[in-house]
Amino acid sequence: NEYKSYLRMANVADVYIYGMLYVSYFMSYISRKNILYVAPYLIKEDKFTKVQLGFAQSLFGFSYGFSKVTGNMLCDWIKPKNLLTSGLIVLGLINIFAGVADNPTFLPYLWAVNGLACGMCWPPIGKMIVTRASFQNRGKLWSLISSSMNTASAVCPLLISLNMSQTSKWNNVFLVPGFIDIILGLLVYNLKADGPDQKKRSTDNEARAPLRSVLTNKNVMILSMAYALHTFCIIGMATWGQLLYIEEHEYTISEAAKLLVTYELGGFIGATSSGIVSDVISKTSIIACSPRSFVSFIDSTLVLVACLVIMNTSSGFWIPSFASFIYGFGCFGATAMYGLMGRELVRYSEGDVVSSIINFSSQIGGFCAGLPLSYLSSISASFAVITGAAMLCSSILFVLCFILKTKNKVE
Repeated sequence: NEYKSYLRMANVADVYIYGMLYVSYFMSYISRKNILYVAPYLIKEDKFTKVQLGFAQSLFGFSYGFSKVTGNMLCDWIKPKNLLTSGLIVLGLINIFAGVADNPTFLPYLWAVNGLACGMCWPPIGKMIVTRASFQNRGKLWSLISSSMNTASAVCPLLISLNMSQTSKWNNVFLVPGFIDIILGLLVYNLKADGPDQKKRSTDNEARAPLRSVLTNKNVMILSMAYALHTFCIIGMATWGQLLYIEEHEYTISEAAKLLVTYELGGFIGATSSGIVSDVISKTSIIACSPRSFVSFIDSTLVLVACLVIMNTSSGFWIPSFASFIYGFGCFGATAMYGLMGRELVRYSEGDVVSSIINFSSQIGGFCAGLPLSYLSSISASFAVITGAAMLCSSILFVLCFILKTKNKVE
């Protein structure tokens, strides 16, 4: 009876902890995506330009990538919940300052700092998932919690559209998430979610992975290349998708926002289902390669098909909305697997180093989808480049299906 009581208490604690991680990542995404969804309103009022938007996205991508690299390293020295708390509080302060400043000209530079704060949110969350969950279940938890970014991205444009129609005050888009981030950071700090003694593990020479051995791992480098291309497709859609529907396909801002909601809905389902499917495959002998790479290849191929449909459909609602749904399903289904795939390719002690490398490479792709694409002649030209990136990414993942093997099955 005492053992059963302990299990019930443990399950309740886990649900609360994972729930808080879900909400934390949800708010971190609200606090980074709000600039993308308020930008069309600011551009329409001549307070912001497409070049400034691309500049902001590129600065964010660079600082975010740098922060995720250092964040993964810091997870070996600082308790993950403390790192997550710091990220949320700083994120909240930056958003509050963006709302109080009342000057969109400063947004690109503020978003460079915002990227540093956002990069401190996912690494501790991923660390806590890998530390607490078994190999057979971590795929579900990883994909479920990462799917909170799709929930945030689906809710964000609707809330911004409602705010702008009711109040026309773009400041609220930054002020409200900022205050919520700070409150949430204080709640996370009180979580009893400590895993192994981080400081002890970080001073153990046998647990420290030499950077050279990881950098010479061909599989890690190929995976990093695929992740960079994949992130290019995601950031490209997030940054230019709404403007493609408005400027090239002549949808209203409200209609374009609805199409983006279907994109995020597809992303939520894709991110959640990919972890479940990969866990099922990992328990069987259906395929000989890593189950995560197989799922990622299927998802990346769906992105390519959806890209072609979106570019060639300029009227109606159901066809572009279904294409947006499939685009999101494929994008975020594969994204949910990359981080976990990288950790499972190497020894447990090398996981933080590998996560740093592949996350940094992904942000290079995100950077290229921002400012460089803003200088192309049209939004359609930008999506032609995105389609090419999706095709190359799918090809690389097809090759990875035959060469990757899962090594890290330590529970």
